[in-house]
Amino acid sequence: MNRAVFGGLVSFVLALAADLFTKHLFFVANSGARPIGNAPFWFVSLIDHKNFGLIADTRVPMWAIVAISVLILLALGYETFRAIQKNAISQSVFLCIAIAGAIGNLYDRIAFGFVRDWLLFFQTSAVNFADIAIAVGIIVYLATIIVKQPRNQVLN
Repeated sequence: MNRAVFGGLVSFVLALAADLFTKHLFFVANSGARPIGNAPFWFVSLIDHKNFGLIADTRVPMWAIVAISVLILLALGYETFRAIQKNAISQSVFLCIAIAGAIGNLYDRIAFGFVRDWLLFFQTSAVNFADIAIAVGIIVYLATIIVKQPRNQVLN
């Protein structure tokens, strides 16, 4: 097994496990208490939020959200396959972290009909570990692409 595959699999399993564990911790263990409490930072609160929509709780039919999620997963899977072919370990790892986040949220939508969010930033944006994994995975993946490009290709 090449290192890009191994790194991707390990990061996928760890990210998905962290997402599902934290959702279980804040939703099952706390039995739906609202708000759960304060995090150690002034800009974060712990909450029990059921996100029935897409980004920022925008209402979209469930079939459309699932279709969009599957298309995104297919695109991420394709890019992961390409990264593995190039033996690009960091790209594979961060794409697999994003895939784990997308699967974690898709699981929630299918199993519960909503995504379980538990972190509230600045009293406005409710997110979960999967959302953070998706954002960090995509941002770092894109950064690895930009950094590896010759300088004149990035500027053009």
